[in-house]
Amino acid sequence: MIFLPLFILAALLVALFRWVTYRQSEDRFYRLAWLIFLVGVFLLFWSNGAVGIIGASNNDINMLYNALLGLGLVGGIGFRKQRLGLTLLMLVLDFLMFMILAVALVGNMGHSGPKWPLDAVILTVFFSGFWSAAAVLFYLSNRRRIRLGLG
Repeated sequence: MIFLPLFILAALLVALFRWVTYRQSEDRFYRLAWLIFLVGVFLLFWSNGAVGIIGASNNDINMLYNALLGLGLVGGIGFRKQRLGLTLLMLVLDFLMFMILAVALVGNMGHSGPKWPLDAVILTVFFSGFWSAAAVLFYLSNRRRIRLGLG
């Protein structure tokens, strides 16, 4: 029963992936970028809800990660036809991940965690890798589209 919300989220993300990628483009960079982005969204939501990124899962600053995911999903749907906009959105998500970490480090907000701050730094770098990889792929998709004279 505890995994039901995760299964629902996974099903919604798969539906979003199919709706966005199969209707919008045949470009493999575009599809792979969306796949990487949505896998990152799922893993961040899951890990943040289960154990928390900063300190314990009930630490209030962990709610900022949920806001970050909301921004990413709403922005992704809004920019779904604009590859350069998606590239910039991924870079903004990357920046905000590090800003959340910086606020937590300055405020020493994760001191309840057993390996603070190493765990938060490692997880921030790990999850920002998803956004960075998706940004590069969206950019490559945009370049390919321009080179083919499609936009």
